[in-house]
Amino acid sequence: MLKQLTGTLILLTVSASFLTSCASKKADVDMQANLPPEERYVSGKGIYAIKFGKRPWEFSEMRYGRVYETANLEAKLGKLKVAFCDLKELPKPPYDLKKQNAILDEDCVKLAETLKATQTEKKNLTVFGCPTRDIRGTLNSGIMLGGQYRSRLLISDRRLYELSAVGTQQFVDSPEVNQFFATFDIPKSTAESKVEDAKAAP
Repeated sequence: MLKQLTGTLILLTVSASFLTSCASKKADVDMQANLPPEERYVSGKGIYAIKFGKRPWEFSEMRYGRVYETANLEAKLGKLKVAFCDLKELPKPPYDLKKQNAILDEDCVKLAETLKATQTEKKNLTVFGCPTRDIRGTLNSGIMLGGQYRSRLLISDRRLYELSAVGTQQFVDSPEVNQFFATFDIPKSTAESKVEDAKAAP
C-alpha cells in the first residue's frame, strides 16, 4: 500500500513539473506575440517607447564597461534592437555638449568593431533636442557576411540610447525598419537646447 502511494505521489509530482514546464514555454511564446498595430512597446519604468511589432526579448549586457538594458527582436531577414545605459562619466547639468559629442563619436567606432563591420556613413543630427548620430555600415564576418547595419545613437540627459537594425539591405531599408526608427520616443528627453525636428548639427 505504501509503495502504491509513493508511486502515485511521484507520478503526480512529475505531471505537475511537466505542466509547469509547458506553461513556462507557452509564456515564452506569448512574450513574442504580435502587438496590436496601434500599440507601441514601452520599456520598463517607461524609459522609452517604440513600435517593434512584436514583444522583444529583454536582457542586460555589459559593453564598453557599461551596463546596457536591451530589447531585441529577431526577424526573418535581420534583427531590431534598442539598448540604453547611464553615462556615469558625464557631469550633471548643465550639460557638456562637447563631451556628449565625443562619447557619441567614440561609440560609433566601438559599435562597428563590436559588429565586425565597416562604417560607411555617419550623420550628425539633433533629435528631441539631443546630440545624435545616424550611422550605416557593412558586416565583414559571420552568418550575415555582406549584410548591413543601420543605427542611431543619441544622448538625452546622462543616458545613451542605441537603436539598431542589422540584416539584409532589403531589411534595413524596409518600411518595418523605417517605422521602428520613426516611432522611437523618450517621454522625458532633455538636452542643452531643444529643436522641433532632426536637423544637422553645427
